Amino acid sequence: MRQDRERLKEGLLAAAVRRFAAQGYDATTLDEVAADAGVTKGAIYWHFTDKADLFGQVMRERTARLEEAVVSAVEAAQSPPEKLRAFLLSSFAFSQANPHFAVLLGRLRAAPAVEIGGGVVEELRQAYRDARWLVGQILEAGATDGSLSAVPPGPVSSWIVASVDGAVLQWVLDPEAMDLSAAGLSVAENVLRALTPNPGSS
Repeated sequence: MRQDRERLKEGLLAAAVRRFAAQGYDATTLDEVAADAGVTKGAIYWHFTDKADLFGQVMRERTARLEEAVVSAVEAAQSPPEKLRAFLLSSFAFSQANPHFAVLLGRLRAAPAVEIGGGVVEELRQAYRDARWLVGQILEAGATDGSLSAVPPGPVSSWIVASVDGAVLQWVLDPEAMDLSAAGLSVAENVLRALTPNPGSS
């Protein structure tokens, strides 16, 4: 029974992220989400208080999955350059595997002042802070062991996270004209090239 409830909730979240991505928050109705999930509207209220609660849980659950995937990839890598590469490639891979969530994030980036679902935007801001902190830790570790150039971790971590966002946003806007996997590899190669110490420098 519990597994059935969990499957139903996941089906509702999946249907909701597709609708919110395609239509935005205001235009999406709970009737549409229920129809997409193949359930009655009452099933939504069994798991969620209202549309704002559904949206908030979509964002929290998908953001948590993204963070888990990235952290897991980073922790599995050994050296700071490998960890940085893992951060970048896992971020791109998650967006490619979850295109509707990538589109939804794009909508929120375009309207950062909109507060939906009791602080969802603030939670998104915190997710960015966490990402920058993680990259900053990798940069500092690399500077310490000499595997990465010594750089100011704050600004450079912002640049690295923005590189991911910029490429994913272009893919969201024009997916047929852009290969996200190739873009991810290119960003990773160029970031690491830029941060690799020059043996000839003093």
